[in-house]
Amino acid sequence: MNVELPKIPMWPLRFLKRIWAFVRRHPKKSAFALLAVLLLYLLVWRLSRPEPPEYITETAVRGNLQQVVEAVGEVISERDLKLQFPITGIVEKVHVQEGDRVTVGQELARLRSSGLSADVNSAAAQVA
Repeated sequence: MNVELPKIPMWPLRFLKRIWAFVRRHPKKSAFALLAVLLLYLLVWRLSRPEPPEYITETAVRGNLQQVVEAVGEVISERDLKLQFPITGIVEKVHVQEGDRVTVGQELARLRSSGLSADVNSAAAQVA
């Protein structure tokens, strides 16, 4: 049985041998090149790292907590009533404020009478 071993590329080994030969022949140039590569690496590392987070601290003191909340929405009462009126018209005056307690039969608002008087006059003309 014949088993073939995978071929190992020789170029990395040749490349490393050439570098080692250059280092042995030119030690000062090699040290300078190594220092330059190291400085370039440090510069790239320094420029590419994220900035550290900034912490703002304050000494804890006793006091009143003031908190402001802004929101957009619709306010709905739990006790909304659907009011129905026998006639329609334009409101002339409102006799109660929001939150007032009212009693049965109390006048809440008054309508303009101009439309109502015109209806009464029209009905009277039809009867006559």
